[in-house]
Amino acid sequence: MELIGARRLLEGQPMVNIVDVEKQLKGLGYKNLRRESGKTLKVLVDGNRQEVMQRLTHQLPGAKHIRTTVKSSIGHIEYEGINLLIKPSAVQGRAAYGLGNEDLLAKKINQVLTTVGKPINIIFAGSNRSFTASNITEAQTVGNDTTGFKKADIRLTGQGNVYNFSLKKDNAEYWESADTAFRSEASIIITKLIRQGKVRLRKDPTSKVYRLDRSIAASLHPEEIHHLVFGTDIKPNTGGVLIRTFSDDDFYYDAEKNELTIQVTKILIDVADFGDNAPVVLIRNDATRAGVLADKGMRGIRAMIVSASRVRMGEKKAQGQKLLRSSIVYV
Repeated sequence: MELIGARRLLEGQPMVNIVDVEKQLKGLGYKNLRRESGKTLKVLVDGNRQEVMQRLTHQLPGAKHIRTTVKSSIGHIEYEGINLLIKPSAVQGRAAYGLGNEDLLAKKINQVLTTVGKPINIIFAGSNRSFTASNITEAQTVGNDTTGFKKADIRLTGQGNVYNFSLKKDNAEYWESADTAFRSEASIIITKLIRQGKVRLRKDPTSKVYRLDRSIAASLHPEEIHHLVFGTDIKPNTGGVLIRTFSDDDFYYDAEKNELTIQVTKILIDVADFGDNAPVVLIRNDATRAGVLADKGMRGIRAMIVSASRVRMGEKKAQGQKLLRSSIVYV
C-alpha cells in the first residue's frame, strides 16, 4: 500500500490531512470511522481495543502510541499530525452523547487516574481564579444526594482530602425552582404590587390558569444566595461552583508535574464572585405549574431562581418589541 505522507514529502506537497488518513485506514480494513475534529479521528472497533491499538501502531509507519492521555483510557495514536482514538463501536452515537456534564468530568478524571496509577493533583483553571485539589485518587458523581440541602455534583477524594463541586453549564441561567421555598414571600409581593397598580393578575378563561401581565424580579440577600448556591456541603477552601460546558479539549495531563489541568470558564467560591450576575427570584407565568398561589386556588404563577442576566434578557426583548412598559417589575 502506498504511504501517503512519504509520497507527499518526496513530491514537495503538504503533509496529509484527516481525509488522507481516513483513506489509509479504510485501505487497512478499518471502515467504521468518525471525525471528532479536524485533528482527531475515532476508529470504532468491536474487538479488544488494546490489540487494535498495538496492531495499528505497527501498520502505520511512524505512528506513536501515546499512553498518558485524557483522550482515552488506553491512550491514543499520533500519526501524521492526526490523533487516532480506538473506541468501542457499541457505546458510540446516542449513548455516548447522553453523558451529562458531571459524568464527563468524572469520567475524564478517572481515566487519567487509571492510566497513571497514582494520586494526581487537579488544577481547575478559570478566568477569575484557579483552584487546586491535591492528591486525588477518585472522582464521584454525587448530584443525586441532595439531603440536608447538599449542592455538590462532583466529589474528589484522596489521601484524606475531600473536595465538593457544583457544576453549571456556560449557558445555564436557571438555578432552581422556588415554588416551595419562596411561596409565602411571592404571595406577599404579588399582593402588594397588585394594590400598587404595578401588576395585574387575571384568570385565563380558556386554560383556567392565572396570568400576570408582567413578570416580577426580586433580589436576594447575600446569605440567601450563599445558601441557595453553595448549600451545606460546598466550602471555600474545599470546593466551589465550576462554570463550564465540558469537552475533551478542556483536559490536559502533565506527566512530569503529575498535574491534570482542567479549563473552566469561571470558579465561584463566594457570593461576591457573581459580580452583577447574582441569582434573583423571578416570578412569572407558567401554565404547567401549580405555583406559588396554588394554596389560594390560583394555578399558573411560578417562582424560580435565575441569573440576573436572564432578567436583563427579558428587558432587552421587551425593548426590541417596543412595549409601552417594561415586561419586568423589580422589587
